[in-house]
Amino acid sequence: MAEPSPTPYKRQLGMALERLRTAAGKSPEDAAELLECSVSKVYRIERGHVSVRPAELRDLLDFYGAPQQERDEIEQLGREARRRRPRTPYGSVIPDWFRQFVHLEEAASEILVYECELIPGAL
Repeated sequence: MAEPSPTPYKRQLGMALERLRTAAGKSPEDAAELLECSVSKVYRIERGHVSVRPAELRDLLDFYGAPQQERDEIEQLGREARRRRPRTPYGSVIPDWFRQFVHLEEAASEILVYECELIPGAL
């Protein structure tokens, strides 16, 4: 069986960090100042587009005042998000902008809607 993609873990990690930041009453600018990076990087972390280094993750969790049990879960998400997976034969032909969708589909465990002759929604 293939290794799971880190993409869903990055997204879950980012959502957890954004939730903690909001609950702590901190702004993205505060987090960027703590990490000594741009606000753009904080947004990319929270959207799951980039992974966060272990030291940065620990600093953010301390800054947000995360409880220990939640810290452990979030640190595990961080480890999973940083894992590399082997290259696939299709890796070079999938455009970068579409790669995230392919990884999310690989991680999906259930199909909620299937339409063979109709495109649902406002496409």
